Amino acid sequence: MNRNQWIEQTQTKNLNDNKTNCVKFKDIENITNETTTNLANQRNNVDSYINDEIENNYYEAAEGKNAVKYVEHFVKNMKHIVDQNPAKPTNYDEWTNEERYKHITENIKIYVPNLPDSLLFFISAALYRGDCGRSSTDRPLWLDMDKFRKGQKFARQHIFSIIFSNVLSLFELFAFTDGLKPMIFNQQSHTPLLAFNRYLSTARRIKNWMMEDFWNENTQAHKHIQIVRKMHHVVRLKLCEYEYEEIDAKTKIPNPWCPDRKIILDDFSSCPYAKVENGCLHLIIRPKGLNQADMSSTQFAFMGMILLYSHKFGIHATDEDMMAFCHVWRNIGYALGIQDEYNFCRGNLQEIKTRARDFTQVWVKPYLRQILPEWEHMLRCVMYDDNMFKFSLLFVADLLDIDMPHVRSTLTFFQRLQFMLYR
Repeated sequence: MNRNQWIEQTQTKNLNDNKTNCVKFKDIENITNETTTNLANQRNNVDSYINDEIENNYYEAAEGKNAVKYVEHFVKNMKHIVDQNPAKPTNYDEWTNEERYKHITENIKIYVPNLPDSLLFFISAALYRGDCGRSSTDRPLWLDMDKFRKGQKFARQHIFSIIFSNVLSLFELFAFTDGLKPMIFNQQSHTPLLAFNRYLSTARRIKNWMMEDFWNENTQAHKHIQIVRKMHHVVRLKLCEYEYEEIDAKTKIPNPWCPDRKIILDDFSSCPYAKVENGCLHLIIRPKGLNQADMSSTQFAFMGMILLYSHKFGIHATDEDMMAFCHVWRNIGYALGIQDEYNFCRGNLQEIKTRARDFTQVWVKPYLRQILPEWEHMLRCVMYDDNMFKFSLLFVADLLDIDMPHVRSTLTFFQRLQFMLYR
């Protein structure tokens, strides 16, 4: 080997050795960085776990306290009904509140015979937090992907009518006083601008849930499921920090925007009276914020009107289409943490329709008799235009078979003509 060949070979070897050392150094550096990052993540995970554990313990303690108050309130307000019923046990007054609650709920059809079987589950549902804590990737055993996709396709074909019905359902949902209060308490929809942003984002989420498979962790729809669960969690924690009296005070809107409340109440006076004997249990139960009953009621708001009055929204659907649509909402409820026994969309189509019809007739219509000023205020924030508010109100009243002569009398001839076209 000559001198030049030796020099060239040596330089090549040194270069390769340098590259190898460089690679080794980079590997060591990467391993070190990765180890440091993992240690930092572990510390963050431990801190996060400790914080979550503290938060969960706090919430469970608050939840237990609220459950005790709920039972006390329920038993106290049922006392006059139990006392007048021959089914009352002789030693009933010696029992604890928990024993009395168990007796009443097990014999509720004796004490409140007008409460439909389809709505009985709401009593126990109000005791439990709105999110049961299951993983959002935990698919239910009853999931039928073909039916799920068919329901999504149906929703996409009628997305405008469905979103429109969702907005109109607020007239019904806000009639539940303790369902309206968390909306006010959250301070996210009590002005027209905030309401516009809130319900626009809700419409976008619904659209995504109908476009994508939200069981897939890599989809935007799945991320929206996570976001909604976190939002609900935050509201529940906030509500747990306050007593009922404080929540009542914080959900009073100063100078509410309700110019037509008096004439609306005059028209709603034709609705049935809200009495416990008629099945209006919300008069005697006082759950605190975003429990399983609230979640189930909200489910109705997203699918109930379409299910009961699809033809009024220009939808001519088969029973198979409607069952598939309900199946999608059953899945959405499950993904958001609703327990199976409290899922509004469980069962066959006839059972869901009966539940929705009873919900409307037994609860919504009587509660409309006692709407608060905040009911009109919050709805007007959604429907800022006066014509839109009145036309929507009259449309919903027509669906519920409620005559509204006083409200109609405020319409001009041109407005009446507009309303005819609106319908």
